[in-house]
Amino acid sequence: CEQLAARQKAVSTLMVEGNSLEEIILEYFPDAEILEHKDVKWFCGCSKEHFADSLMTLADKDLEEMIEDGEGAEIHCQYCNTYYQFNNEEIKEIYGRKKSS
Repeated sequence: CEQLAARQKAVSTLMVEGNSLEEIILEYFPDAEILEHKDVKWFCGCSKEHFADSLMTLADKDLEEMIEDGEGAEIHCQYCNTYYQFNNEEIKEIYGRKKSS
């Protein structure tokens, strides 16, 4: 197994050489059978509602401090780089929903 791995080229080298995905797969797995092709698409399912639910998981004192601050909150999704703003009224609503649940 180690001898076989030592003889194989790096995937990046195979890509630079212009090999197709199928050729690269067969280079590493000669007996592979490719059953179908699917496009890969990047998708982030984040939303303001999702992050509002996340805010509900904060400790009561943290939400209370945010309300007293009066500055609201900004949440940044690190996957898609979207920023979500929550004003003070929205924080109060989230806190109210948390207290009533």
